[in-house]
Amino acid sequence: MNNTVVTLDEIAGALHKGRDEVVSMMQALQALGFPKPVHGESFPLPQVLDWLVAQQEMNLALVTMLSQKLE
Repeated sequence: MNNTVVTLDEIAGALHKGRDEVVSMMQALQALGFPKPVHGESFPLPQVLDWLVAQQEMNLALVTMLSQKLE
């Protein structure tokens, strides 16, 4: 197993989604900066992790702001 890439099938399995659904999701996420495949249907793992961390940080900031608005 190559630990420098993550495949479309691995992503689909982790998300418990069908392959076609994940292909559509990846296309939409690429418009938001998700890394493009490096070869075939493999995505660069370090860049995918960096993108996911950035999304988590953005989500946390939004949740914090929205929670404060409710107080």
